[in-house]
Amino acid sequence: MARLKPKVSDRESRARLSRLEQLGIPARPVADPSPEPERLIVEQTDYHFARLHELLSGEIGLVVPVQITVLTPGILIIEQELTTSLNEFPLEFTDPTEWKYYEDVIDDCPSRENLNYLLMNPRSLHPRKEHGIIVANGWSTIPPQFHDDTSLKAQLRLMDERRNEICAEFVVRLDRSLKRMYEKRHAERRERMRSTVGERLYASEAERRRDQENVAQRESFKPRKDSNGAIQKPQQPN
Repeated sequence: MARLKPKVSDRESRARLSRLEQLGIPARPVADPSPEPERLIVEQTDYHFARLHELLSGEIGLVVPVQITVLTPGILIIEQELTTSLNEFPLEFTDPTEWKYYEDVIDDCPSRENLNYLLMNPRSLHPRKEHGIIVANGWSTIPPQFHDDTSLKAQLRLMDERRNEICAEFVVRLDRSLKRMYEKRHAERRERMRSTVGERLYASEAERRRDQENVAQRESFKPRKDSNGAIQKPQQPN
């Protein structure tokens, strides 16, 4: 985990030393201030269920089992960013009620407790330790040479109200099983539609032929006149 800390520049340090020497005061180089204690920690807790799912039409879904520990009361997360090693475009933290793939993506996770709310909470946090999952979705092109179970990296960057940066890195496995399942469903749906259309066309053609036969049969029963104008009795079908 890394965080941004304010540092004293070399130029400022040399200038201070020079002024002290001019005043005849022995001085030591100015050290960086003591690092601020960690206020929040995000740790990956499982690698088997940490996955990047390739879905349909270039959409992807990320699931990472984590433990989030809030150490300092009152910490407020003001910025969040989650990216993968596929590209620099950030993913969106998923709302379970708005993403159609959500239930499939988390289906076999041992914990279904979504901890996105801790990272997106507009209010300050209180000390706690929570186990669950981070879920995000976005768009990316995955090279075809990347086979299932290819290891990929994801990085979470948070910034608190003091402008401290909190980072966590995750290792996830590429998973195309859902994409294959959706493609199979779509193919079966298309096949059913073609079969239904074919049956309807066949039924329509059969109905058309029956209608033609009925018309022909009715025509055969109509009275006809001979050359002398006498009405002929219609012949009964054999």
